[in-house]
This record gives sequence, structure tokens and C-alpha cells, in this order.
Amino acid sequence: RRRATTPSMVVPKIRCNKSKAAAAKMEAELCQHLANGGAGADGLQAIFTALAASETFVSHFYGRMPFVLECGELVAGRWTLEEQLRLLHHESYEVFQESSEEKRKPIQLTGYSRFTHPAIGQAKAHSFMADDQRDREATEASVRQGLEMGTWVISSGNSLSPHLARICEALQCSFQVPFVTTNVYISRLDSPITAPLHTDRFDSFIMQTEGAKRWRIFDTSAAVPRWPVLDAGMSDRGKAGDVLYLEQVGPLLLDECLKCGEVVYLPRGFPHATSTFDTSSLSTTSCYSTSLTVSLLLES
Repeated sequence: RRRATTPSMVVPKIRCNKSKAAAAKMEAELCQHLANGGAGADGLQAIFTALAASETFVSHFYGRMPFVLECGELVAGRWTLEEQLRLLHHESYEVFQESSEEKRKPIQLTGYSRFTHPAIGQAKAHSFMADDQRDREATEASVRQGLEMGTWVISSGNSLSPHLARICEALQCSFQVPFVTTNVYISRLDSPITAPLHTDRFDSFIMQTEGAKRWRIFDTSAAVPRWPVLDAGMSDRGKAGDVLYLEQVGPLLLDECLKCGEVVYLPRGFPHATSTFDTSSLSTTSCYSTSLTVSLLLES
């Protein structure tokens, strides 16, 4: 059973070593907004509504600078490996409750479920790509086997789970944008590399709901420019065989180990890499790292 959030919440602490004064100012603005009645029935939505109303977020951080929000129990446990495994069972879908014939058919998550290439974790591949050579049947046994070698990715999880859909709805309401989607990334702790250096074309809030994950986020550069308002045919870097090198990106902006209950803001197009190396000591309840990447297109 899930925890119910309440309007009386602790204002999240904000970490940004590259811009401590601005982070403190934004934290004060969140506190003021929530004190003035900005706390709603859903605690997570209230925090992001306060963030969207922050002048400092809009003028200093949005599209310019990553930072960490310490949200504690509002984020911790929102989604776990065990809950994701339930997506492999007929009981998780209403369509299967109406027909015994449908229940005999295997669950197909084609287009939603994939694993990253095992060579990434072995530091033999330096581009973010899926393991297309392995045909994994959607069973708990096959998934657990796959997690020994790579990261389990569920794309557009909000289309599969009403709970993930509600998280997207909360950010839609907060930022007043129509397009919000959630991808889930689950990896074993102590994996040296979970994602090599790459870019994404959306602004994202990554919620660490289980375990921990290390993040390194870099500034853009002449070789890796910021996304324009109109994409003009630009593609993601560091994916599907393309290798993005450290020499091509800007200065390091954030180097943090995201713990359970924390959220990192990743600006659109900023190069980043992740790892769960040496994180098992930070988790007492799970040997997996689960993170929700909630992505929104604030400009098009």
C-alpha cells in the first residue's frame, strides 16, 4: 500500500556546488510558495509546482544548470524492481481480467522493455545502445538474468502503469506542458558503468526511488551545443554507435551520488554519464538502483 502525502511537508533541500547562492535563493522561493498555500494534496506535485513558480529556476537553472533536490519519502519507494516485475503478470492489466482466454497469452512488452548492451558494463562499448542480439522472453527469470549483465529499461512506463501515469500527470499540472513521459532504469548496484557519456533531447527530472546511482553532468560546448528551440535535425550524441568523448564536452557541472529519495534536474542536451560503482553501502533495502526519468518538453 502506498503512502499518502500530506500538505504539511518539509521543503526539499537543494544542492548545486557550482551555484550555491542561487540554489539557496531557489530553496527560499520554494519555501515561500509552499507557505503561501502552494502545498496541494499531492506532495510531489506541490514541490514541482513551487519549482515552476520559482523565478530563480526559470532565470538561472532551467536549461542552464543541473541541481539535486532532496525529497526524501516523497520520492523514496515510489517505484521498485518488485513493482516493475508485476508488469510481467496478467493481474496488472484490466484487459486481462475480462477474459480467461487473454490470460493464457504471454505478456508482450515489445517496444517498452529492453536491456542495455552488456558490453557497456564491461567498459567495452562507449555508446548507449540496446542489447538487440538477445531475445528475452518477458518472465521474471529472464529479467533477473538480464539484470546480471545490463540495465533493464522500460520506456514510456506511464503507458503501462497507472501509478507512473499519475507521476507524469503531476508534472504536467505543475509545468503546464502537454507532453511528459517516464522511462525506468533498473541496474544492479556496484556496476562500473550503467550509461556511457551521451545526451538527451528533453529536460528531465530523475527520481532515485530505490538504491543509489552516481551522476556526472557536463556543460555543453562548441562540439556539443545546447539544443535550439527548433531542433533543426540535431540528433542525440553518444547513442547507437556514436561515441561522445570527454574532450568534446564542456566543464563538469555536477558530480553526485544520488541517494534514494533524491531528484536530479538534467537540462536538455547536457552530456551525462552514470554508474552504480561502489554504491551498495548506501542501500540497506535493495541491491538494485531504480530511477525514474520523467522527461518534459518545455520548448519545442
